[in-house]
Amino acid sequence: MSKKSKSIRLFFGLPIAINQAKFFRKRILNENPELPQNLRWTREEDHHITVHFLGNIPEEKMPMVTEAVAQAIKNIKPFDVSLHNISKFPSTHGRFIAVNVVPSIALQRLHGIVNETISLLEFPLEKRPYLPHVTLIKLGRRQDIDFDPIALDDISLTMDNMALYQTVPTEKGNIYVPIKTFYFFPSP
Repeated sequence: MSKKSKSIRLFFGLPIAINQAKFFRKRILNENPELPQNLRWTREEDHHITVHFLGNIPEEKMPMVTEAVAQAIKNIKPFDVSLHNISKFPSTHGRFIAVNVVPSIALQRLHGIVNETISLLEFPLEKRPYLPHVTLIKLGRRQDIDFDPIALDDISLTMDNMALYQTVPTEKGNIYVPIKTFYFFPSP
């Protein structure tokens, strides 16, 4: 009799530094002082830009995925991403407040390489268009708030690593645990 394989929920993302996450929260609170107190803020240590969502995969396939992606991205160099604004996501009627990231050539390239690698491993690909963002607040099903976008036109962040995250459900919501980090190295 064979054992049923344990699956884990995984995604690749670009980590956002805690000090940057604190800055986003402060900007929201300063520019929107009337926000309800019962908002579900994303934990600052969980802030990231998703590169590719894998979903549930058999745990024993994780080493194959990490090795294949490590090889595929070994020539990626650190790159900058520009931040557009903080607004409702994915539209003005969205259920999230997020930082919208300008989809740069370097970010699109990384996303494409990871997608292609995952496809070659015969995992399902994400069908939605790639909209890079950082989720800051998750609105409840019946919760709607007025939120004026906050411009971030002068801010860019340097991405020098990508992580493979595991989504771990808890009583207070999901947390994202980095289980493997892939560093981008500048040219010698």
